[in-house]
Amino acid sequence: MIVNYSEMKGEMKVFLKPKAFILAEVKVFSDNKPYTSMKPIKKTGHSFQQGGMGSQSGLLLTDQRLFFRQIQKAHFYISNLGNRHFPFRIRIYSLQHGKPAQEITQESIIVHAKHRGWNEFDLSQYAYFVPDGGCLVAMEWLNFENHFDDVYQRFYHEKYEAQVLGLADYGKGYLGFSKTEFSSWNFNGDYLPHFQKTKMNMFLNPMIRLTVK
Repeated sequence: MIVNYSEMKGEMKVFLKPKAFILAEVKVFSDNKPYTSMKPIKKTGHSFQQGGMGSQSGLLLTDQRLFFRQIQKAHFYISNLGNRHFPFRIRIYSLQHGKPAQEITQESIIVHAKHRGWNEFDLSQYAYFVPDGGCLVAMEWLNFENHFDDVYQRFYHEKYEAQVLGLADYGKGYLGFSKTEFSSWNFNGDYLPHFQKTKMNMFLNPMIRLTVK
């Protein structure tokens, strides 16, 4: 509204009509203690990269106690196979319709395991938050094996120069996604049921955890 004060005579009153707006839900956690996502029930196997440099393997994390909270640490279980000293990159994605979508990690976070078993990596400096609906936390391999067959040839006949990620049963069926540098994400629930020993294949999920605060 534009008012020309030179043309005003007497007192002018302006009345505003109330209008209601529905705001997005905001969740506030009174407990500021760190929370770590579910630990696997049991270890069931191990995972090599499934394609050349840039291959990724990740775990869906949809526990509501993670939502809207700041990521403190990522945890990866490194098998006693392979070379645990070789670096890998941590990548985290939001979810859309239960699949990895936009990447949350804007920096290149390259780490390496200090020992076999569970390794934790501090991410608190990056101020990343788990979005509504959860996220996918992934390992990106940085070694140069060209494709799936090369990995197994090198492992069984030569020295495999990269880390091997543990696989586990989380008690919730299929939770894993994988991709190569040039492919889209593949959900393990789409292809593992077609193999023999289907029930056992349900337990082949990457051993990854997340701590938030």
